[in-house]
Amino acid sequence: MEKKVNEIKMLQYQIKRYYAMGNGTKCQVLTGKLQKLTNEFKPAK
Repeated sequence: MEKKVNEIKMLQYQIKRYYAMGNGTKCQVLTGKLQKLTNEFKPAK
C-alpha cells in the first residue's frame, strides 16, 4: 500500500516537472498511469 502511495507521489512530481519543461506528450502518458493507480484506491460501487 505504501509503495503505491509513493509511486503516486512520484508520478505527480514527474508530471509537474515535464509540464514545466513543456513536454505535453510525456505528461499525458504519466497522467494516464496516475489515473490507473488512483482508480485502484477508489471503492467499487
